[in-house]
Amino acid sequence: MRSTARRALVPALAAILASPALPGCAGPRKEAAAGPPESVAFRFAWPDGFRAQVSLRHESHREGAPPTTGVVRQVLEVEAHGKELWVITRQSEGEGNDPDLATNLAIAEAIVQVIGRDGQYLRAEGVDKALDILASQGDQRDREEARRTLQRLAAEDWEASVGLWRGQMFELGKPRHRRIEASLPLIPGIPALMDSEHGLEGLVPCEEGETQRRCAELTFRMRPAPTGKADLLRRLADGLPKGGPAVVDVAASSESILVTDPRTLIPRRLAVRQELRIRLRMADGTEREVEERSLDEYRFAADVEI
Repeated sequence: MRSTARRALVPALAAILASPALPGCAGPRKEAAAGPPESVAFRFAWPDGFRAQVSLRHESHREGAPPTTGVVRQVLEVEAHGKELWVITRQSEGEGNDPDLATNLAIAEAIVQVIGRDGQYLRAEGVDKALDILASQGDQRDREEARRTLQRLAAEDWEASVGLWRGQMFELGKPRHRRIEASLPLIPGIPALMDSEHGLEGLVPCEEGETQRRCAELTFRMRPAPTGKADLLRRLADGLPKGGPAVVDVAASSESILVTDPRTLIPRRLAVRQELRIRLRMADGTEREVEERSLDEYRFAADVEI
């Protein structure tokens, strides 16, 4: 799902002081059969020509800096290309004090998520165009590294909003756990081994004011896995200037709360909350902790109800 105004890629740890991040990918799954009343089955059924109005409210807080806020409006469209569906973002408009807002919106429109008719994620198109946008803004990172990051983020976006759930049945209060490699919250240029949990929280009204509980509330949470901590610290250290501070510790978390129609997996609402804390040892031996957190809230209004 193209759920975002994407924020600019962060090249490495040094950029945690500069820019926030974006908001894994799975293979084919068997279709779920009917189950007990406390279970909910999820089916992917986005129609050809699907179109939705998307609104986003973003805020981020970084220690020692004023808050960053933004409001974005865009159109999510699906184009049929033979056996593929292309998920495209168009007509993006935004306002706020995020200095990277225009770049982020341009990247959002450049990248196209390509999925199968069954909702399986296939690949990202438009990555070269997105890389050219970054280069035009003075981005100096390795182009192939940036390409891998953009491709990974496109897959992760679809996984969290559709891929984890399609063709599956979930029971209330019985989350599933996985260990995956995914983007580190708020530093998407750095992949990390993450412990994840996803599951069904309950049934809720699809829209405010409704009484019928037809939609499912789903959660997807991630934290760095303890077994990957040493490798993550090395990756963070590689992003700092030589002779600069040393990375002592890192803690991060990501939580997505999705309200979606289980009959179609067409989203209604999505909230993504991310937090990051990094402890640094300065050249004089003192330690400093850098903390950042963000919240993105999306609403989707489909042009046609199915």
